Amino acid sequence: MARHSKIPKKNRKKLKSVDPYNTKGNVIKEREMEKKNCAPKEKDEQGMSNLLMEIGKSQSQLAFQESIPSFPRKKAHKNRIDAEAARYGYERKQFESPKMFLNRISMETHKQVNDISIKAKFELAGRAKEEIDKDYKEIDDKIERRRELKRKRSEKILALKRAEKGLDEEDEPSEEEEEAAHMVKSTTPSMTKASSKKDKKAQRNEELKKIKKDKRLAIQKESLLTAKEIVPFGERYDAPPKFEFNSKLKIDMTKRMAKAGSKDLKLKALLQNRGEEKETIYQENEKISKDTGSKITEADRQRVIDMYREAKRQKRQKESE
Repeated sequence: MARHSKIPKKNRKKLKSVDPYNTKGNVIKEREMEKKNCAPKEKDEQGMSNLLMEIGKSQSQLAFQESIPSFPRKKAHKNRIDAEAARYGYERKQFESPKMFLNRISMETHKQVNDISIKAKFELAGRAKEEIDKDYKEIDDKIERRRELKRKRSEKILALKRAEKGLDEEDEPSEEEEEAAHMVKSTTPSMTKASSKKDKKAQRNEELKKIKKDKRLAIQKESLLTAKEIVPFGERYDAPPKFEFNSKLKIDMTKRMAKAGSKDLKLKALLQNRGEEKETIYQENEKISKDTGSKITEADRQRVIDMYREAKRQKRQKESE
């Protein structure tokens, strides 16, 4: 054995940072660098804090999620059987199919009905007769109290009316008062209900009649606006009107047409005067008109021209005067 040395020797067993089998070589280097007082890094080269790095990661994740196209979620199909059964207090079990569930409900309901029918058969179901009679008595008392209040109210009104007129209580009531009192006594809830029903029915019928009338008038107005003249085959749309029935217009027109030619026209008078003053010689050439086919002589034509000229001359004389 070697002698113990007071001066410690270099540790040769320590792994070097360059050794490939040394996994902690980089860590050792960093620690050694931390011990040294190196120059400070520039601002641009400073590393980000952990908080900022986490914020950046979260933002990138959000951006990635937003980039993914979103599809509308399908609506969950509601089971109508379960919903309807829940209204009546039934709930489907875990491993029970809809068919089994319905069968169970039907079995339970039939069982309940059978139990009640058996109890009713042996007079063990339902309410006691005394309780039912008691309920009916309460209803009758309520109706009676209402009638009594109505009667008292009518008596009070009659008393006030008599006091206004200055009559005493001993005086006999008038016929109107007796009739009013009789009507109050005779009126029952059933009668009032029946009368109200009749009034409502009559009012409803009137409303329906009014609605039908309005509809009919609206249809008539619309038909007038959208009316189309139907021209039969072979007829003209611009033909003159024909009075086929005995209307006032037809009678008036026939009376006027009957007097046609009876009035002395100015042209006729001028023709007569012209013939008396001077006799003109006209040619006797005849022409047949194409439209009517009648014969028009040259003398007739010349006579009309002369009449027109004479009328024009007289008109000018009157205007000059």
